[in-house]
Amino acid sequence: MEESVEKEEISFIKLSLPDNTYAIIKETLNKIATSYNHYKVHSERIPSDVYCRYLNYWLCRKKNNYDATFQGQHVKKFAQKIMEHFPPGKKNIYRNLQQFNILNYENSYNISKIRKLLDDLYYVKNKL
Repeated sequence: MEESVEKEEISFIKLSLPDNTYAIIKETLNKIATSYNHYKVHSERIPSDVYCRYLNYWLCRKKNNYDATFQGQHVKKFAQKIMEHFPPGKKNIYRNLQQFNILNYENSYNISKIRKLLDDLYYVKNKL
């Protein structure tokens, strides 16, 4: 029987965030929480390195969107914004991001994309 994955809605106080920044950060935090819950439920079938690469790829895409939205404006780095608005009650998810070094953007988006494609191919090969 397939276990259901809890879809989480993270809320935080908007304060002085502009609407478009608030929307990007809120969507990102919700996706991080949902992905973590999915990984927690299926961790025996999803290798941690594959999960880590998936999150890195997805966050690189989000970072690119964030950078494009605020091109030429002086705004805080994407990772800094995410960690700044991370809800205090979600320490397990926060530790998970730190453990996998998720918000360290040493790898480019293209490298993350290639790794994701290789993971997808490997997954398909194993299912055949």
